[in-house]
Amino acid sequence: MKTKIHFNSCLILLFFFGITGGLKHDTLYAQQTNNAPLQDGLGEFVYTDYEPLKDRPITVYYYKPKNLPKDAPVMILMHGNSRAALNYRKSMVPYAEQYKFLLIVPKFSAELYPSIDYHQGGVFDKNGKMKERKDWTFSVIEPLFDYVVHKENKTNKGYILYGFSAGAQFVHRYSWFFPNNRALKTITASAGSYTMPDYNADYKYGLGSSKVSLENLKSVFGKDYTVVVGEDDSVLSRKDLPKDVLVSRQGRDRVERAMHFYLNAKQFANDKRDPFTWKFEMPEGVGHSQAEMAGPVARMLFDKEDKEN
Repeated sequence: MKTKIHFNSCLILLFFFGITGGLKHDTLYAQQTNNAPLQDGLGEFVYTDYEPLKDRPITVYYYKPKNLPKDAPVMILMHGNSRAALNYRKSMVPYAEQYKFLLIVPKFSAELYPSIDYHQGGVFDKNGKMKERKDWTFSVIEPLFDYVVHKENKTNKGYILYGFSAGAQFVHRYSWFFPNNRALKTITASAGSYTMPDYNADYKYGLGSSKVSLENLKSVFGKDYTVVVGEDDSVLSRKDLPKDVLVSRQGRDRVERAMHFYLNAKQFANDKRDPFTWKFEMPEGVGHSQAEMAGPVARMLFDKEDKEN
């Protein structure tokens, strides 16, 4: 019994010193508490190593193909309002296997991350007051990437960021606020609403009071960035389609809204004479379904000569 108590005490001390040592990475608030590599195949872990949000744990589901090269791409896939991260992983696993990339799907539970903290990134509190940057949900993405790269001893300099539906809301707003993120390719697919590059409209539909600068927008306009929506994603009877007056100004359905967002951004960039490198894609026969969208997105990303990691 004494030996057991002594052993547990040592573990506590080691854990304590591991935590305090991790605080040196104060720019990312990252704490590497578990350095074991991810197992091959399907797996999951609970991520609490981003200090400001450690009391709001994120379950991370992943898929790691066997014999994955150290320089294989990393995809961070952001789920929709359903929070069905497991289903999102399931739909993308065949393509992770086919194209040999590490698939990371963090789950932001509705209990810990309601829509103001997930869809809108946690920038403002429920009273409309802007929170400190370190407390935004957006702020967890880069540390999570660092955590995965560290565990896997990978050489990646960046990641693929793909969001569908509410995940697309998260992704495109994240880009406005974090233009210098390390996403090598960004795909925002089938969002129900968008934050336009419009300073006359308040957040979440515009950038008024957001403190997002014109330089932020210029940086985002020059990224490898694709706005995607399924050709058949025009069903107005869907309960998950936002229908308030303000969002309806962006279009009647997700197809019109995606086109409006892309064209609005292009016009804004042209007016400012900023380089604009975005693309717009509308896969045929795809409705509001991540299962249907997974294949077209994977082919957009990997059926090309340039394969960045």
